[in-house]
Amino acid sequence: MKANRLHYDVFRQLMSELEKVKVTQDKFLSTARKRGVVLPDSSGAVFSGADSLIFLETAIDLTGGPCLAIRLGQKIGIESYGTFGFALMTCANQWESIALLERYGKIVFEPAWQSYEQDGGLILRVNFNTGTPEQQQLATELCISALTSVGTSLNRGHTGGAEIQLTYPEPPHLAYYQSAFPVPIKFNADHNQLWLPSELLDAPVRTANPSEHVVFHQQCEEMLRSLDSVKNTTSAVRRLLIQSAG
Repeated sequence: MKANRLHYDVFRQLMSELEKVKVTQDKFLSTARKRGVVLPDSSGAVFSGADSLIFLETAIDLTGGPCLAIRLGQKIGIESYGTFGFALMTCANQWESIALLERYGKIVFEPAWQSYEQDGGLILRVNFNTGTPEQQQLATELCISALTSVGTSLNRGHTGGAEIQLTYPEPPHLAYYQSAFPVPIKFNADHNQLWLPSELLDAPVRTANPSEHVVFHQQCEEMLRSLDSVKNTTSAVRRLLIQSAG
């Protein structure tokens, strides 16, 4: 995936967190390189792909702060999502915002969220298939934190009836989970996901704007077509290379 504003903003925020505990960017990147990150220079560093898992793990090892991934997710503002963020802000309600998340989320981040409607509400699920179990937990913490932060900002802070479900056991920093997420948390679950009740999803987004939403929705559609076109071209080139090799 091509680097976008969100990738750069997350990396800058990560550097800000490191500076607070006197860890320099040079030390951080030097350690990350030793762990497999390939960077020609610091200007090429962005929070994206497999490197992001190494970045998270490295930052936590250097700072000794196990809560870093959750804190990082909370500090990423909706403006970092660019056009997609503005589209979310102008949705009528959370049902509409989740429909946008499913269709256009891959424009700005990976992996994709998937929703499953159930009686009385909806499950929003994310799964990581790369990295070590520890890295996957950190990535889950970051994603859940960022999503709940955006969701509560759209919904005037209302979280009634929601629940976070996580596949891993209670972590040592459980108290931070409880202070960061104003909803019940279930560990050792079958999937990493959010349960959102219909009442919460029906609530109007505080910045809803139907006319502006049409514009941002169209822009997201154009960005998605462009992204799919690049992927199709890349796949075609890959097939040709495989065929020519034998």
